Amino acid sequence: MLDPKIGGGGALRNLGQHGADATLVLAAGGAPVIAAARRVAHGYGEAVEEYGAALISLPCGAAVQVEAGYS
Repeated sequence: MLDPKIGGGGALRNLGQHGADATLVLAAGGAPVIAAARRVAHGYGEAVEEYGAALISLPCGAAVQVEAGYS
């Protein structure tokens, strides 16, 4: 999972996409906006992040925090 050639990316890309899919359902056709994002890749010294978080703003005014990590 920590090798981009095998896993395609880090925690937010590989695991966070499930939370992003749920966020799209909550958005009900509106366009969500990524308000902030943070990736952390220092624990293992690998090329991809082992933790990532994204704060997503929905058109209805709600905010969704999607977090994913390997450790």
